[in-house]
Amino acid sequence: GAESNGCAVVSAALSYGLDRDRYALAQVVLREHGLLCFLANSRHGHTAAMRALDLLTGDDQEVARARLRAQDASLRHSRYGRIVVEYMEAGSSDQLFLSAASRAGA
Repeated sequence: GAESNGCAVVSAALSYGLDRDRYALAQVVLREHGLLCFLANSRHGHTAAMRALDLLTGDDQEVARARLRAQDASLRHSRYGRIVVEYMEAGSSDQLFLSAASRAGA
């Protein structure tokens, strides 16, 4: 439904466009309570969560990782959440992102 479409739009916006706009959107995803974890658990949102992790820097990235780690058990019970956890554990890179996205069928 609408949530699925919204997740896909957020994912696309974090993947394409000006770097400053993508970074600003990643910061919004981080600031909105529960949004990062919601995205990480969803079919079309898990790619947005991984992109946000890549775009955020410094303290923001650490906060994002800490929030996701705090939801580790929940994420591991979700097909898409597991992909995000594995992505964080492996480290981030475009190659890892593409591999994770292809495993999910994205």
